[in-house]
Amino acid sequence: MGNMTPVVFSFKDRELVIAAGKEGVIYLLDAKSLGGPDHRTPLLRSPLYTNEEVNFAARGFWGALSTWQDPTGTRWLYAPAWGPPAPDAKFPLLYGPTPNGSIMAFKVEAQDGKPVLVPAWNSRDMSVPEPVVIANGLVLVLSDGDCPLQSDPNGGILSSQERASKAGNAVLYVLDADTGKELFSSGETIHGFTHFSAPVVADGRVLRGNSRQHGLLFRLGAIAISRSKESR
Repeated sequence: MGNMTPVVFSFKDRELVIAAGKEGVIYLLDAKSLGGPDHRTPLLRSPLYTNEEVNFAARGFWGALSTWQDPTGTRWLYAPAWGPPAPDAKFPLLYGPTPNGSIMAFKVEAQDGKPVLVPAWNSRDMSVPEPVVIANGLVLVLSDGDCPLQSDPNGGILSSQERASKAGNAVLYVLDADTGKELFSSGETIHGFTHFSAPVVADGRVLRGNSRQHGLLFRLGAIAISRSKESR
């Protein structure tokens, strides 16, 4: 059930491809041999991290994976998960229950000569998180507030108007890239929801669109300053 843009990066002596989807599992692949000698075996198939209920309309990993290498050389992976974590998913750092969704963070490490994913943190609860952008040690993510449900309890298809009536408002969050701690929230500043619309960061500013056909601009200066003071 692939519905995410994979990421490609160099790690040790390999070029890796990491992919995921509605299933709630993450795959590590060797870019030079995606399925191995038998064309069907990845380097790693993770445990189930989300979508235990097997809901392919509103659960699982969606959008795109994001990655960066921090100043210490650690390679990070961030995955937007819709719905709660699977019961067996364990993260060292947690920020409360996440029934609606969250950003899951992993470190890419080598064990016995092979790359593995090591869970690092699970963010605060978010309503339909979009793919993240990493800038200056900060993770910027839009909780889009949309209603991902596509059918009613009786199996009928929801109209766009019915889905919109169940939606909330989008919220821009800024998280510490190492710990997932919330550093900023736009609260109710953004009126209305958005749909499949990750933020864009450029020149110290964050731009995002919404369902009302206009964008909203945030400055990152105050956020970066507060994080700098905290780290001293």
